[in-house]
Amino acid sequence: MKNLILWGSITSLLAACGPSAEEKSKAMQLQADARFEAAMSDSVMLDAPAYFISEHHIRGKTKDVKLLVQEMEAYTRSKMGYVEQSDVNSEVLETKDLRLSKDTMSTLTRFRKVAELKLRVPYFLLDSAKLKTLNYISFIENSGCSNINAEVDMIAGNAQQGMYEQEVIKAEKTQPSNKPAAVTLQHMANEKEYRENAQQLKRNNLQLQEAVMYATLNISVIGEEETYLEKQLILAELQPYEPGFFEKMFHQFLAGFEGLKSFLLWLVGLWVPLVGIALGVWQWKKWKRPFAPVL
Repeated sequence: MKNLILWGSITSLLAACGPSAEEKSKAMQLQADARFEAAMSDSVMLDAPAYFISEHHIRGKTKDVKLLVQEMEAYTRSKMGYVEQSDVNSEVLETKDLRLSKDTMSTLTRFRKVAELKLRVPYFLLDSAKLKTLNYISFIENSGCSNINAEVDMIAGNAQQGMYEQEVIKAEKTQPSNKPAAVTLQHMANEKEYRENAQQLKRNNLQLQEAVMYATLNISVIGEEETYLEKQLILAELQPYEPGFFEKMFHQFLAGFEGLKSFLLWLVGLWVPLVGIALGVWQWKKWKRPFAPVL
């Protein structure tokens, strides 16, 4: 494992001499993935260079908040990490009420999406996770990190835990017999206190180990401004609404004009039967007319 880390460091130094930023990013990604595969089959804590509790934060703007959240959550889970916090909300910037007609209102809302992510990734994949996050950020407002060395606390915690565990073993071996009840009760109370202290220190040490093994990446992003238009009917205005006199007169004029057009079209449609009737009458009169006598 240590040889792999050394080889990865040499590769990074050689890559910094000439390749482009994109090639550097790919090289770091491959290096992180290789370390991830190797660490899953080895003891991460024993191979850790130092017991640092690392926490990084990135704040910026992105074009697609939903895409960033989905991709980073999927990436974290695929690398044996976990999502500790994920919040996506809409921040309302401005709201306006517009009247479109007598019975219709609209609400125009300007907003932008904001997201807060707290990702826990294996400490050796923190740089890889940061690079992937930056691929989705168009503008970085601020970025920073903090590293706390927890080695002293872990050593002290393990020592205290071992001390209380020894006290529990000693108390179990020296159970009082034929002693007053008060002495027996005090002995049991001491044993219980030692056991509880040992368990609490064990929990604290496990929490410190977890904080070292999994670095924290806080991502805070703001999306681009969007607009949402919502129409609303004013029910109270629907019933009493009635057009004015001139509006009624204009509609009646249009109705009369439409009636005149219909009548003219109807007359035009009658020319075929009218011509047929006229020809029939003419033939009938011609047939009924008496013929001149033949001499």
